[in-house]
Amino acid sequence: MIPAIAPRPEGTPFLWSVIIPCYNAPPDYLAETLRSVLQQDPGRTVMQIAVIDDASPNGAPVELVKKIAGDRVTVRRVEKNLGLAGIWNHCIELAQGRWVHVLHQDDVVRPGFYEKLEAGTESPAVPGLLYCRQAFIDERGQQSRLSDAAAAAPGCLPDALPRLVRAQAIQTPSVVVRRAAYEAVGGFRSDLCFTLDWEMWCRLARQFPVWYEPEALACYRVHSAAETSRLMLAGRDIEDIRKCIAIISSYVDDPQTRSEVRRSASRRYAMFALKNADNLLRSGRRDAAWRQISGALKCDFSLKVLKDALMLLPAAVRATPKSPAPK
Repeated sequence: MIPAIAPRPEGTPFLWSVIIPCYNAPPDYLAETLRSVLQQDPGRTVMQIAVIDDASPNGAPVELVKKIAGDRVTVRRVEKNLGLAGIWNHCIELAQGRWVHVLHQDDVVRPGFYEKLEAGTESPAVPGLLYCRQAFIDERGQQSRLSDAAAAAPGCLPDALPRLVRAQAIQTPSVVVRRAAYEAVGGFRSDLCFTLDWEMWCRLARQFPVWYEPEALACYRVHSAAETSRLMLAGRDIEDIRKCIAIISSYVDDPQTRSEVRRSASRRYAMFALKNADNLLRSGRRDAAWRQISGALKCDFSLKVLKDALMLLPAAVRATPKSPAPK
């Protein structure tokens, strides 16, 4: 269930490995992703940069990458689609640097990302994971909001594990992981489809210090073509969240803290599902809204969640077409 990660090849000089998994990559997004890395490239001896195509039907984006980066960026293609967990784990296996940044095809990093996080690589606490505050951007690259600040100054976070179990605070473009830490805890779980990254950050925080940079130096793109949007419409996001909360809360050793963070996470994501349901109803997606409401109640059947779910019922019923009269 948790695949092993083979040790990094001996003698490789890289500090960073920036590995970009892609599948049917939108050219404009991938180009922006690549440029955001290349504009702060410290050089071939310090940073490995590679694009890994997960058997896209239209082939790997070789010409696009060559046009933007020349021969600076390696392009590889797997012959059989590995899926989300599989391709992320493959990216880690191909990483030769001491620190691994799996940067998705539609996300970007801002100037200073690698320079600021390099301070964490030198921390005497020997963190396994470094992350920064992140911005959420839309299809046009416009910022919609910032993630909550975890601390005012750079450094290792106290009580990182309970903090991360309560809420998914780390989006993938904002995090780099010591490759040796991946080797110690294993790769991403294939039995999770929406929360496999959240589970990984908690698994790492269980074993290693977590270092935080408060400047928003990474951008997570939210758009309708993203895999997360598809999972939400199918209701699989909230199902997966419930499963993940059960897993990651078990990583907390203290029984009282474990119970508290599990309740807190369950309530938070029940409300998250109800907010999704409200937005779906407003856009006329009734079936998807019902899936979110059902998932919310399974996640946390408290008075607060039940009350908010009931407030959505009139809109849900109005959106429900009448059944045809029997013949």
